[in-house]
Amino acid sequence: MKSSRNSTSASTSTRSRPSVSPSSRHIKKLSEEQKQRKMVEETLRRLVGGDDETDRLELILSTIEYIRNLERQLKEDKENEMQTDSDTIASDAENKQPHHSIPIHNLSLSCKM
Repeated sequence: MKSSRNSTSASTSTRSRPSVSPSSRHIKKLSEEQKQRKMVEETLRRLVGGDDETDRLELILSTIEYIRNLERQLKEDKENEMQTDSDTIASDAENKQPHHSIPIHNLSLSCKM
C-alpha cells in the first residue's frame, strides 16, 4: 500500500508542474543574457562616460582607454609616493643631530648608594 501512495504523489507532483519546451527555455535564457549585457553596457557607459548613441565597439574601446589611463595614473602615484618617502627619509637624516653634539648640561647623572 505504501508504494502506491508514493507513486501517486510522485505522479501528481509531476503533473502539477507546467511543461516548458526546450525552445521556451532557450528563449528565456537568451532574454536573461540580453538583459545582463544591457546592464553591463549601461554600467560601462556611466563609468566611462559614453552616451546612448555610442555603439558597443566604441564603448569597449573607450573602456580600454579609460583602464589604461587609470593604470598610468596609478603608476605615477606610486612613483610620486616613493619619491616623497625617500625625500622624507633624506630630510630626517639631515635633521638628526649626532650624539656628540648634545650639550653636557642637559645630562643629569644621579648616583645613589
